[in-house]
Amino acid sequence: MAELAGVMVGNYFLLECLESEGMVETYRARPTTRGGFDVVLRIFRPAFPDPTNFQEYFAAEVEKVWRCHHPYIQPLIEYGAGEDLLYSVTELTEAETLEQFLHRFETEHPDASLPLSLVVQFVTQVGSALQYAHEQQIVHGNVQPASILVESDAHLLLTNFSMQHIHQEEDAVLAQVQEGNAAYIAPEQVVGIFSPAGDIYAMGVLLYRLLTGRLPYNGESAGEIALKHANEPIPSLCDWRPDVSEAVELVTRVALAKSPSARFPTVAAFVDALLAAIIGAQRQISSMKKAGVAFLELKRVSPPSGQLIWLATPKLFRKVK
Repeated sequence: MAELAGVMVGNYFLLECLESEGMVETYRARPTTRGGFDVVLRIFRPAFPDPTNFQEYFAAEVEKVWRCHHPYIQPLIEYGAGEDLLYSVTELTEAETLEQFLHRFETEHPDASLPLSLVVQFVTQVGSALQYAHEQQIVHGNVQPASILVESDAHLLLTNFSMQHIHQEEDAVLAQVQEGNAAYIAPEQVVGIFSPAGDIYAMGVLLYRLLTGRLPYNGESAGEIALKHANEPIPSLCDWRPDVSEAVELVTRVALAKSPSARFPTVAAFVDALLAAIIGAQRQISSMKKAGVAFLELKRVSPPSGQLIWLATPKLFRKVK
């Protein structure tokens, strides 16, 4: 796609292209109708074969995001349409992205892991934002560190929504490996199936990255990475972070299940299970001092209502004399 710096989009003059990913280009822009405060303008230009479908539901999806009011979601200032393009506008802040934060931490502390307390804080905040979005029938579809802003006191803001509607059975599927960051995309999202389960998968990848400093799957191309997400076993988290309990490893594996139905039913359930696993690990240390070993077992149960529930159950094994 040709860069649009130097042209007008709506009431905004595009100053420079900040990033290009899939069908989305992000620009620093300056409004011409009010004081000279620069903004971030994201342009959506659906590619071949048929952009019409995306254009039809973009207005409905972007309005949902515009109506969001949540402490961990960056609000939209405005949205609109131009010739062959759609756009959304957010405030330009001095906050770094979580991607930049992690890179800086890894550079300054090459042999250290991100503190578990900070991992929990980050996952809890993003999880709260996603749970709220899902309750508004919004799927993010682009959860990754580059879509998360880190403000002072480690306060996060989720941004860069994909503006994709939740997949319906009658919707056609179309391979679109180039959309979004392949390292965080669920297997089913590669063929255009956007759903809350895909966001949960991305949260599993994010948790893996926060804990280990690396991604579960890498490759030389988006297609290669997508194939690994779909076919390769989940790499052991504990191999890279030995101080993490098996219960936390299990929570990560459930979030990264290949099948959407095998993942946690909601983001809230994922966060609750993670917190329970960490509490279980802390209890394990105490139990070991008493010559026992405690661990947390996750059970998947299906009550009469049919809704899947994950229960965290503490177990205690004592040494046999």
